[in-house]
Amino acid sequence: LSIMINSDSVVEHTETFTVVFDISINGATYSGDNDITIYIEDSSAATVGFENAAVSVQENVDIYSTTLENVMGMVDVDFYVSVMAKNGSAVAGSDFILNSTYAMIPWTLSPPAIRVSIIDDNIVEQDKTFMITLSVINNIRITTNISELEITIVDNDRSVLSTPYSTEIPESNSIVQLCFSPSAQIAPKSDGSDYTLNYTTVNGNATDGQDFMGVSATVSIP
Repeated sequence: LSIMINSDSVVEHTETFTVVFDISINGATYSGDNDITIYIEDSSAATVGFENAAVSVQENVDIYSTTLENVMGMVDVDFYVSVMAKNGSAVAGSDFILNSTYAMIPWTLSPPAIRVSIIDDNIVEQDKTFMITLSVINNIRITTNISELEITIVDNDRSVLSTPYSTEIPESNSIVQLCFSPSAQIAPKSDGSDYTLNYTTVNGNATDGQDFMGVSATVSIP
């Protein structure tokens, strides 16, 4: 005898059905099992992954959250994914904290959110990046599509250089020195170069060349 097995595209557990025998031919009896269990081993496949390969978030966003997408195929089983962070110019513990290390995904419900805390500091710095990687645990029929998500933290800090509004000096003093104070810490540039500040003198009732020596220049701020 033969029984047709229908093939679908759903990733699911092994399924079973039973063939029951009821044999009585000319008084003969059947000595085997009265029923046989047939196991249908699933051969379907699906992929899962991040919706995008790269995103940008503001440093003051507090929590960045993203869900996983069932990219291709249908899934009718629960499975686990592992989520790990890889440092880039952004460093775990200083710039971000990964709040989800693994998640069970029941596709009968909404996929769980992958959450990352973004640390908002008070340092003027260049934008930083890090990676989140995704892998499926113990299910060879479900693979990842976009398995890496690059997150760029866009710096929101600003530093104001301040100096006294006015300074009085005796005419006999040959040099005026002005000190600048930043309102926020300024991180070094990634290429090692200095920040620069342009400045120039403008006449008041004191005249360039007569009362002071005018200047237009640039100062480096390491």
